[in-house]
Amino acid sequence: MPLFKTPADMAQVIRHKHLSDTYKPELLTQIVDELADPSKCLVMVASKSFEDASLPIHEKWYKFNYSLEKFSEARINELKTA
Repeated sequence: MPLFKTPADMAQVIRHKHLSDTYKPELLTQIVDELADPSKCLVMVASKSFEDASLPIHEKWYKFNYSLEKFSEARINELKTA
């Protein structure tokens, strides 16, 4: 906040940490590559139709069952070429 001394500066307080005034295409490419990499994604599927037997892990505090599975290499390759 000490950087913002005038009313015109104060108008920039909200956008200050979230907006870059310089265009860096290499940084944008790097960010998009990270976000679009299917090997780094988390997919959550929720449904009341899942059977408890197929959900072996029990969450103690919120009292629900769930399972964790990794994508196969074949599935990751499919997603990368989609």
